[in-house]
Amino acid sequence: KDHTDILHRWEKDVVALNNYRPLFARSYQLASFYSYYRFPEDEVFKPAGMDRKDFYDFLPQPASLTGSYIVLDTDDLLPQWFTIKYQRKFVQSLPSGLALYEIKNK
Repeated sequence: KDHTDILHRWEKDVVALNNYRPLFARSYQLASFYSYYRFPEDEVFKPAGMDRKDFYDFLPQPASLTGSYIVLDTDDLLPQWFTIKYQRKFVQSLPSGLALYEIKNK
């Protein structure tokens, strides 16, 4: 089995996400993959507390995520701090099967 299959699926998302800023992703793998295809000032981050603890959890977090976008799987569980403060609004399905949401205040 080709273990890079997921990367080929994610590649199709790059163009679809080109105009969405700031952009967050569900995992450090996805955030770093999307960031590779963007200018440094448009880096993609992972919100602290999502998925497993990693590098992104130790970076300064923005004061507010309102008006940002996030790529999630449809069954992703969001951290409690996120669900208390924000809601997500579906924007579009992505070629990879993931979905893009806009982050809004509750």
